[in-house]
Amino acid sequence: MAIKFKILIPSLFILLGFLLTAIYEQKIAQLNWSVGKNQLFKYEFSSELLKKRIIAQSNENSDLSSEIRVNLEEANLFSNNGIIPTYRPTYIQVIGTTLVNGVRFLTLKRPLEENIHNGFLQKIQNAFYYERTMRCDKAKDYYESILSEHSDFVREANDIAFVRLHYGYCLFVTGDLEKALENFRIVKEVRPGSSFSESAHAIEKLIEEAKVARATQESETFDKRRKLELLLRSGDFASIISETEKTDTETPEVLLIRAKALEKTGRFSDALGQYLSLSAQREKPNIAKSANARLLLIGHVFLKDERIITIAENNAKALGDQKTVEVVRSESKSISGNGLLDPSYARESNDPNISKQDQETEKDQKPETDLGRKDLINKELDAQLASYSGILKKKNSDSNVLELELSDGRHLLAKFIQLESNVFKIKTSTYGIDVPFSLLKSIRIKNGASGSILITSDSKKGVGTEIQHVGESLILKGQSGEMSFADKSIRSIHLQ
Repeated sequence: MAIKFKILIPSLFILLGFLLTAIYEQKIAQLNWSVGKNQLFKYEFSSELLKKRIIAQSNENSDLSSEIRVNLEEANLFSNNGIIPTYRPTYIQVIGTTLVNGVRFLTLKRPLEENIHNGFLQKIQNAFYYERTMRCDKAKDYYESILSEHSDFVREANDIAFVRLHYGYCLFVTGDLEKALENFRIVKEVRPGSSFSESAHAIEKLIEEAKVARATQESETFDKRRKLELLLRSGDFASIISETEKTDTETPEVLLIRAKALEKTGRFSDALGQYLSLSAQREKPNIAKSANARLLLIGHVFLKDERIITIAENNAKALGDQKTVEVVRSESKSISGNGLLDPSYARESNDPNISKQDQETEKDQKPETDLGRKDLINKELDAQLASYSGILKKKNSDSNVLELELSDGRHLLAKFIQLESNVFKIKTSTYGIDVPFSLLKSIRIKNGASGSILITSDSKKGVGTEIQHVGESLILKGQSGEMSFADKSIRSIHLQ
């Protein structure tokens, strides 16, 4: 009996030591995973960056330098060299978790997970990647998946606030304002007075502005351009795209607003086409400069594409806007590789402790691979640049275009001119412009190219090579002399 007792006591101590070691190992593993997660996902910092992005978005005078810096900070936030903290429990850690859960069960507490599924972290990383690259429709799906499939891991206040804040932002950008407000309400409940709440409040203010802008949009007495500017400032990009899809004949100002909305919703290829067209026109120099600044940003920062950079820098030189080139070049020096749209952080599953099933799961959860996304962008880019090259070739080869000189010093190019109620309806290759007839000074064929100008009035037609506006008449000059047309009788002017 004494011998059995002597054996039992050491055995109990050994067992107790083993159990304590198991609990200790479990706690250390949990702590390591938690610290790794916190190092990777700087929740408070990310909400501060979101707030900066929102402020810049609502500020009409926001500069390119600030925009580039915010994008850089966001790109670096979750990259962390592609390393995602993993927690694959050993047998002794599983035993430790079982012991801890036994105690938690007796004290009516929620049990710990035996295995922390890394898909939760991968999805958060992917969601944030899509969000910062302005594809909020995809980011929204990831955040929804996190809330529905990984609710066990969204229990801490920071986790809840982060997911709800960024999910709400994506809902806002994609046009679901009421659902976004519901998520912001939860953010303010779980983390009152925090940077999460401040960011949520900032977006709520934008939503109120968006609601006002939507109501204004329905008012027939309000200028369409002003309506769209209000929607752009409030961040309601979905409404802008929907409104501008209704017609193909828009002013350059409206087309620029549409292009910005397309860019902010991740439709870079569509936005690129608009920017290329707007930056090439010279009738509205300020619009051309604004569009070209976005091209510089896309070329230097987002896509790192030399073709776009070359086009944009040549445009800037022609527009006398070298200062913007210098700013974007300077701020984008630290951007390497293929630009901020490239998901270079996406890691391969080469951890020997990760099962094949988990590898397949992670593969499904990653954003498009570098190659896939790059190929997609290049195909879209090639198509847009080919189209742009075609426009330039046509523009250079087809010199037969009317050049209008206005009394305020402007020069406009036109294919066709129609007169309605003392207003010139000037049709260019891409959009229409209305100009008061009184501003017209002269019309000639651009660069003195061969061809004829045809004037059609109520009672007669005339063909010539140049038109002068004198008093209340147009004087058409041709080989056979001059013809006079009363202003009010003219119906159209175009090349023959």
